[in-house]
Amino acid sequence: MTTPLPSWPPRSTGRPTAAPYVAVPREPLDPAHTGRRWVRRRAKGMTADAAAAALDVARFDARQNSRHER
Repeated sequence: MTTPLPSWPPRSTGRPTAAPYVAVPREPLDPAHTGRRWVRRRAKGMTADAAAAALDVARFDARQNSRHER
């Protein structure tokens, strides 16, 4: 026994089709913004002194990294 072929064009399901994925261009990374975000993420639950020390480390790392940029 053979099965019937599906109808063409396919039937509508009633659901809207998803929009195609479109890549959104990103802005260039800002090292200062990245450092602040890193400190904020790490500072949850820290004391003020520990957060200040983490900020100093982030600033030091940013200074060191800027020496190696072209």
